Amino acid sequence: MAWDDKHKACIIATLATVEAGFNYGIITAPDTLSLGIGQWTQGRAYDLLQQFPDKNVFGPTIRSWLAAGKGTWTMARKYQSLGGTDRQKLSAALASEEGKKIQNNQMRKDLEDEYIPRLKAIGLDSEKYTEAGMLLIVVMHRWGNYARILNRLVASAGPAPTLDSMANAIKASGEWYAVGQRYVIAYRMIKNLDTKGITLAPGDSGGDNSKDGEARAKEEKKIKHARTDGSGVLRIYMSDGSNAAAYPTVGGFWKANGVDQKSDDGDDKKGGDGGGGGGGDTGKIGEMTKLAKASIGKYVYHQWYEPRLHPDRSGVTDCSGFVWWLYNKVMGMDIGKGGTTVLMSQGGKVIAEGGGRFNATSQIKEGDLIVCRWYSGGGHVEYCCETGKDTIIGQRGPDGVRGPAYGHATSLFGGCRWKLKRYV
Repeated sequence: MAWDDKHKACIIATLATVEAGFNYGIITAPDTLSLGIGQWTQGRAYDLLQQFPDKNVFGPTIRSWLAAGKGTWTMARKYQSLGGTDRQKLSAALASEEGKKIQNNQMRKDLEDEYIPRLKAIGLDSEKYTEAGMLLIVVMHRWGNYARILNRLVASAGPAPTLDSMANAIKASGEWYAVGQRYVIAYRMIKNLDTKGITLAPGDSGGDNSKDGEARAKEEKKIKHARTDGSGVLRIYMSDGSNAAAYPTVGGFWKANGVDQKSDDGDDKKGGDGGGGGGGDTGKIGEMTKLAKASIGKYVYHQWYEPRLHPDRSGVTDCSGFVWWLYNKVMGMDIGKGGTTVLMSQGGKVIAEGGGRFNATSQIKEGDLIVCRWYSGGGHVEYCCETGKDTIIGQRGPDGVRGPAYGHATSLFGGCRWKLKRYV
């Protein structure tokens, strides 16, 4: 097996089915700008729409948002209301023949530039074990290219993974049963090499399947480019999909940071595996609380992935980035970088959970986190400052608002599914 056009068309069709019901025109509520078969959002949604040569196919609202520039396509844009004729025109453009071609090509680019190189980087040769790699990509699309679960699944699936051994690894992890029929559908489509009629035009591929594995591996280790976004971080991007962060030092030099720099398996060189629970130095909790209080009003709310994790250097953070930074800075712990979805589902010890208004104040210990998923969509997390009290500190949006700020759990956490979690 190998990554020929039929296998590529199959995984594109598979992702389109499990992510969007194979509906090219879908705009998922309440994520008003999660677009199409890839459910692209924020800056990626902007890039997708910019590929349409005629912007007049969109309504005036979308055209004005595009004119405002990519920097405005943040989480606030994702949840901005879009209805009526504007929504209908956007959906129609996405579902048009041109829209389908643009989305298929974007999915193919994501596959060739990101997913396939990432498989190789974490130890799965998908040229040999293509079907196993295809099923792992379904996990990757849900959790992100650097999710720690990927490494565990590769190890569990064995040295010569098959579609069935990868399926068994996903089942053993619990992931298979967490998202309804996602993996049942994906398994069936991959096994049957079902493309749902998607065809990829010859020559569209950016890859060269004629190269042997050794030659490709050498190419994948090359530096593609480096850039800075003004936050003080120099990001170095490799052709295998990995990247590293460097920070300025005296004499004009840039020093790679051990927290940010990715190892060959995609895990950080510092930090644990998603937080765990019950360990750590309890004597440092007071120090962590002191740092949280000293941070009040210092940082601007933004969801920029890497800068949000280091607000003391970047000046920006979001709710999950702020609590990750507290634990990493003081405790040396990695409780999970993937946002509230990861914090809700992985790591830590669940002390209490419920729905509606938070009602577990008596069980709070200093250093705990309260994390939730709003019934209306999205999530949030806050740091608990005092044992037995509902005083909390957290970074709250929208974009551009300065924080973090004090609050009270009983008033802030309502209309949601919440968990009180302990990491120390």
